[in-house]
Amino acid sequence: MNRSMIGRRRAWRRRIAGLVVLMGCANILSSLVVRVEAREHFMRMLLPLEIERGSRHLAVVAGLALLAVGRGLWRGQRWTWRITIGLLAGSALVHLIKGLDWEEAALALGLVGLLLWRQRDFRAVSDPPTLMRAVRALALSIAGLLVYALIGGVMLQSQFGGGFSWSALFAELGARLLLGTGPLQPQSHRAFWFLESFSVVGVALLAYLIGAFLRPLVSLPAARHEHEQARQLLSRYATSSLAYFALLPDKSLYFGRSVAGVIPYRVAANVAVVCGDPIVAPENLAALLHEFDEQCALSGWELCCYEVQAEQLATYAELGFHTLKIGEDAWIDLKQFSLKGKPIADIRHAVSKIEREGVSFRVLGQDRQDGFSPADEQLWTQMQSLAGSQSRADFELQFSIGQLPATPDPEARYSVALGSDGATVIACCSWLPIYAAGGWALDVMLRTPDAPNGAMEYLIAQSLLAFQQAGAAWASLGVAPLADADVEQDDERSLLQRGVRFLYEHPRVNEFYRYKSLFFFKRKFVPAWRGVYLVYSSRLSLPGTLYAVLKVHLPAIGPRLITDFLRQQGQHNLARWQSWLRTRFTAREHAESPQQ
Repeated sequence: MNRSMIGRRRAWRRRIAGLVVLMGCANILSSLVVRVEAREHFMRMLLPLEIERGSRHLAVVAGLALLAVGRGLWRGQRWTWRITIGLLAGSALVHLIKGLDWEEAALALGLVGLLLWRQRDFRAVSDPPTLMRAVRALALSIAGLLVYALIGGVMLQSQFGGGFSWSALFAELGARLLLGTGPLQPQSHRAFWFLESFSVVGVALLAYLIGAFLRPLVSLPAARHEHEQARQLLSRYATSSLAYFALLPDKSLYFGRSVAGVIPYRVAANVAVVCGDPIVAPENLAALLHEFDEQCALSGWELCCYEVQAEQLATYAELGFHTLKIGEDAWIDLKQFSLKGKPIADIRHAVSKIEREGVSFRVLGQDRQDGFSPADEQLWTQMQSLAGSQSRADFELQFSIGQLPATPDPEARYSVALGSDGATVIACCSWLPIYAAGGWALDVMLRTPDAPNGAMEYLIAQSLLAFQQAGAAWASLGVAPLADADVEQDDERSLLQRGVRFLYEHPRVNEFYRYKSLFFFKRKFVPAWRGVYLVYSSRLSLPGTLYAVLKVHLPAIGPRLITDFLRQQGQHNLARWQSWLRTRFTAREHAESPQQ
């Protein structure tokens, strides 16, 4: 199945989802508003009044359920497809019973035919653990509801008129669950509330069950043997600075069936966000992406790739994907790297200044094959303390942004700048391997608040020289998010690209994450800029894709995190205003004191 067919099936799913939602609205309006007296009179001659009224209640319940299943149909879930056919068939029947409304019944049956015709478009599976929990919850809910009805009946049986019986109570329970009324006649407010609570419980139970059955498949983190398999593929095909992140525990891994390759991804907001380029031979990229795109369709996910390199953009375009430039990756050709020359003068001066202050450089564990020495262990402890002191807690970015691990990764390299005593860490970096490129990618950068200016420039420059001496070919200083080195082409940018530029230039964004200063910092090393791109399915899916990218980087994002952020920003701005006011009042007092 090619990409265009996937797009057509997605379009059909969305059309059908919209029609089903409209049918749900028609169910509700037809039951509550539209009535044809002649038809109702004819049906009352055939059926008892209780059945006619009950059918109206059932039509409302079916309408609410059709509104709820629209989202699952939009994602193409198979369970939703089955439930919807049942709801539509039942709706057609109750429309005929409640008032011989053949128009609504014909529409419902027409939608059943449409769903049967397009059944191949609905293949996404639901999450099996959630389904099992839903079945258990259903059984417990029914048992709890029966116990609740029995206890309430015993306590309130004297508050019902017309005679109380247990059969009447259970008949009332069944009718109330369907938003109708039964044979019991409440004679007090407490008895009336008791019966009304059955309807509330019924609606809540229906909403929970629909949500559980419609929940999309949840991706699972990769197992240890999958990491070993992925590591072998990394050694052959990994050329991206993000490639090593495939081995981090937050990633799921998809292995190609027809080609040798792996795709590291994480699911958020029903979008599978791929971390960097798929790890595969360039000639097999299209086949691997095609496989994974079909898997995403089966799972009810959209697909996007975050921070892919420019070399394969033509392949993504041929498959029908859209692209958006979202940053620049700073690559250093270590064979040509040197601190000589005018372009890199700022780095050379920083290195000379720091060396005069007695700062020294060290790569942890470089002299041993069996781990860190006791001295390096002490330095590692200082690095951990430094990382903990600068942690942003819930605001700490993840997914494509690394963190200092609790224990050293034997595949990584850790470089430190030591103070004049030779034992105090004032700055540190971690570097991850780029196997197929024969290089290293800068991951974590940390420095103490009292570190001299230029300490980080010194540390990175010395690290690059050490990698050069060890025979590495390339080094990546990482991505400068939202940056674009081709600023002279601004008139040719799309509206979306100009929006990215606006965020890059925005002072409030830079105040928190310092994207702009990060770009200028990396530019000091005179890198070769390589653009990185967001690859997404369609323009219609872009808002959801952007939210998913935000969600994988900030998993804790939600109302609480947003309110905490706004409160922190409010406190920060209030402190700035107070400082500004104190400065103004102090200046005014000084200006007025000589006159007095």
